[in-house]
Amino acid sequence: MNLNKSVLNTSNLLATLARVIINSHIWFGAAIISCSMFSAHVLNIYWNHQITAVIFCSILFAYNYDRLIDARLQKSTTTNSKMFYQKAWMVFSTISMMLAVLFILYLIFIIPYQSKMITLFCVSMGALYSLPVIPSWKQGIFKLLRIKELPFLKSLVVAFTFTIGIIGLPLSYHLQMLDSVSIAYVFLFFFVLMFTGTVTFDIRDIESDGNHGVPTLPVMIGIKNTKKVLLLFNSCVAILLTFLYFLNLVTLQNLLSMLSSIFIILICVAAAGRKVTTRIDNFYDLVIVSFYSPLVTSLFLDNLHSF
Repeated sequence: MNLNKSVLNTSNLLATLARVIINSHIWFGAAIISCSMFSAHVLNIYWNHQITAVIFCSILFAYNYDRLIDARLQKSTTTNSKMFYQKAWMVFSTISMMLAVLFILYLIFIIPYQSKMITLFCVSMGALYSLPVIPSWKQGIFKLLRIKELPFLKSLVVAFTFTIGIIGLPLSYHLQMLDSVSIAYVFLFFFVLMFTGTVTFDIRDIESDGNHGVPTLPVMIGIKNTKKVLLLFNSCVAILLTFLYFLNLVTLQNLLSMLSSIFIILICVAAAGRKVTTRIDNFYDLVIVSFYSPLVTSLFLDNLHSF
């Protein structure tokens, strides 16, 4: 009996710890860091650990800030996000955001000038994303809108900002000339990956976004058409990467690493919005696995080659 109780307590503790890591965006921040490390690997750029701190703190600031703004401007109606708006999480988010701001201010003084500009851009976009700063006139009524309230713009802004950080920060530490083709296909790959991930979460939140007037892609064109768009984008990227491989512009290792990510996220897209996803706890967190996949697959192939 005591053994069973001990196992149950351990299981509950691990589940709580996992939920804290996910809801605090530590899991997501680490995923974006892994994406940036993979981009540095593909571009043969030395990885500076200051980038790790910049990305991690920027993610903690942006997402906890957005959570606090959302708590003020709208009330959640979905079961999955109720815990975000509990008082304990508000305190946790406030502390996390303030600590992230302090570390970002410190990092701004020690990182190179180019890195400063990229960091300030990403952090500024993270702040502006949640605030009503876009003027709008509808039926003679003036109103300030948030970026997330503009049709189709939410996912594009998020994907572009993440991609700039993922590729721009490693590049900012490397001032020598690099192959523009490599930069272009890495940028395209991560932009489509980030866009797909963002829109997949929008499929999960379609009911809540519709109720709050957030015109995401799934709200505007429906889940079925959204999946077709995502499949088209990812298929085009996969075909392009394969074509570049046959032109000896992409190595086989990098090709397989990127295709593994596309494969995983398309599985998530196919399952998104179906009833099966409501029966699996944290199903949509599997989307983040596709962000880890390029680096993990690359490391696995490296070890396989060493044997």
